[in-house]
Amino acid sequence: LQKTSEVVNAGVASLSPQLASQLELNSGDKVNIKQGDVACVFEVAISTQIPPTCVSIPGGVVASNEMGACYSSVELERLI
Repeated sequence: LQKTSEVVNAGVASLSPQLASQLELNSGDKVNIKQGDVACVFEVAISTQIPPTCVSIPGGVVASNEMGACYSSVELERLI
């Protein structure tokens, strides 16, 4: 189980190429994803399987444990 893609990608947020370009993000960049008062750090992955204005954040993992509703707005901030 520890080698499944769900575990391996637990700290990865996937963005569409369009959103990544708009936010000037590249694969491997670190982003702070904020939802309300909760913020989590994820590594960026770019995927053509993600709709243009969406971010796929893994659920049920430590990195996103305190985030709220699965289908709600988030804010992204690139970390340097």
